[in-house]
Amino acid sequence: MHCVSSRSWITILILGLAPASHAALREWDGDAQMNNTWITPDNWVGNVAPNPGDDLLFQFGARHPNNNNNFPPGTTFNTIELRGGGMGQGYDISGNSIALNAGIHVENNSGSPADHSLNNSLLLNSNQTFFVQNDVGTFSLLGPINLNGKNLTFDITTGSQAHSDGVISGPGTVIKTGSGTLHINGIQPTTPVLLAAGTLKGIGTVGTLTSVAVGGPGSAVLSPGGSPGILTSSNVVLNASATFNVELNGTTAGTTYDRLRVTARFRSATPRSRSRSASSRQSATASRSSTMTAPIPCSAHSAVCPKGQSSSLRHPRLSCASPTQAAMATTWC
Repeated sequence: MHCVSSRSWITILILGLAPASHAALREWDGDAQMNNTWITPDNWVGNVAPNPGDDLLFQFGARHPNNNNNFPPGTTFNTIELRGGGMGQGYDISGNSIALNAGIHVENNSGSPADHSLNNSLLLNSNQTFFVQNDVGTFSLLGPINLNGKNLTFDITTGSQAHSDGVISGPGTVIKTGSGTLHINGIQPTTPVLLAAGTLKGIGTVGTLTSVAVGGPGSAVLSPGGSPGILTSSNVVLNASATFNVELNGTTAGTTYDRLRVTARFRSATPRSRSRSASSRQSATASRSSTMTAPIPCSAHSAVCPKGQSSSLRHPRLSCASPTQAAMATTWC
């Protein structure tokens, strides 16, 4: 009979309980000749290509800023970090789909403009944050994002901008924090968006859009369009911390003035006045099923509508400032 000593059992137990190794940090240098692929060891510092689960760093000044992920589709990486830009320009990453554990970090303190773009499809393995600090450039997500039942937070600092241009799908919620600007230009018709701080712009389609900001007026800004344009939402709820901001340069929706198209109904978290006429109540009912047009600045307490009509949608920061602007906003009345 072969016996195992108690010391051997202790050794086996310790090895079995040892924590899993942490993700390694792999830094891109792009040193491979005539080759811009991720799987090539020469493109990484130390000539060691990443393993699944590693953190990926793309540092300012590296070669091959336009590079390609040729790992098998769906390979998991822990984080992706973009700093500055490669050889004086931003990174433009494409290739196969990526599963992410812990988000994306974009930071440009170089003072030199750098526009970064990520074209790959993304799958979220956990709740995570895409952080953007790049006030001399933009960060664009051009590929689709599968939330996979997780929450995605865009934390964008003052003066910085991020663009979400692809389809966002799967159960989960998009959360906007930080005082910078998020442009939603893609289609995510069932994905709810929580606006906690900063500015939300875009010409895309989202699910329910809710202001959850807790500061004073202007802590969160909803500004449809991109200069200008139309943003579509299934429902909108604004609280007293939110400001609705639009551009007015003409009479054509989406090209000369901004429009917020709400497919369900628009309501304010602030209770509406109960002293409305029968005609205004009928108009309010009709407006819920129609396209909601809001080319109006946000300074007074209620809309000044044409022909003496009272506003059917009351919000402390919506107003028509002139007869011309009021005429553009007749669907609010």
